Amino acid sequence: QFLLSVSLGNSLAVAASFGVINMLGGAAGGWLFWKWRISPRFSNPGDILRLLALSGLLLQPLGAVSRVFAQMALEGSESVFHLSFYAWAGNVMGQILLVPAILARYRPGHGLNLGISRETAGILAVYLIGIGIFNHLDLGRVDQIYWISIFGWFFLILIWNSMRSDPTNTTALNLATTMVFLWVIVESPDFSTQSRVLYADMMIFGGVSTSLIITALINQ
Repeated sequence: QFLLSVSLGNSLAVAASFGVINMLGGAAGGWLFWKWRISPRFSNPGDILRLLALSGLLLQPLGAVSRVFAQMALEGSESVFHLSFYAWAGNVMGQILLVPAILARYRPGHGLNLGISRETAGILAVYLIGIGIFNHLDLGRVDQIYWISIFGWFFLILIWNSMRSDPTNTTALNLATTMVFLWVIVESPDFSTQSRVLYADMMIFGGVSTSLIITALINQ
């Protein structure tokens, strides 16, 4: 976080404060993860809901507010408030994607299991074919078709896979499809539109959370 903040043009003092805030947030998150007894297998809907509350309602809001006040105190800038909301949305999205994907695949003494089932690989292939058709027809320039095609297709693929997979494969597909989804968003002609970026964050959060809960319900 320190190196990232410096590379983005923040002062050393601000970058150091961001690093300390993130370090404290990580320590608090680890302790709460243990205290709330969240299973790293994420095979129970309660585990998913507790993770969502931990990240979206507690750690990231507190972290975003802390970084805002640290930057205001050190630089006197008041233009950081609206940016904290985008930072909150992006950080929550990252945690909901990466934490389950890593922990659901980790086995003590065996490391990370990097394989996925053939069915999940097939669903991912269907998603990539759909994205290829979307780009080939240049549908990103038609706003209404853009929203229906990209956002709807992304959500349907996640739900389809979640109804047929275990947490290990669901978290893998969530991460893979989101990376492709973000690439399409970045390559779109209106990427700089803040509303579109925020909608993408919210769509990813909703799709990934829903897929995790459905998989947990079915496996339970």
